[in-house]
Amino acid sequence: MKLNDYLESLKQLTLFKDNEHKGSYDYLVNWYAVRHPKHRRYYYVSSFLVVILSFTLAIVIAIGIDDVSKLRGIGSALLALVTSVSSVFVFKQSWSGYFIAEQKLMAIKDVYDEALLRAKLIESEDSEKALKIAVEATKQFMLGTSEIVTHETMGYFASLKSPGPH
Repeated sequence: MKLNDYLESLKQLTLFKDNEHKGSYDYLVNWYAVRHPKHRRYYYVSSFLVVILSFTLAIVIAIGIDDVSKLRGIGSALLALVTSVSSVFVFKQSWSGYFIAEQKLMAIKDVYDEALLRAKLIESEDSEKALKIAVEATKQFMLGTSEIVTHETMGYFASLKSPGPH
């Protein structure tokens, strides 16, 4: 088998399809690229709300006037809600995990592309060695991509806090 035939045949595998195919490399990179900025914003907004609500609630409690008892209750409920949502969805963990996964996926693709470039450069001199380089690089790329996604997913779920007593 020739190197170009091998590389062309890879397009049959899910990982090498376009970004419309769930599980393809392009789909995975896009998935992380879209989500990490959103989760960064969710993290900042929820943190900001916790600070503002905590400060407001502290002032309301310090005033101690009976007319603000409803405000204290509403403030406490909002603070509990924002804190709970932030705790359950661990926005900081998802933001950083998604960003790191995206960066690792791009790095592993560069390593793969470099190996394929090496294979193409030596193909005219040693087509068998070129094919071996491409096959090994493809294997490492596929395994590495799977490891990156699995590690990010496991890290995210390990950081989730289930409601209730522990």
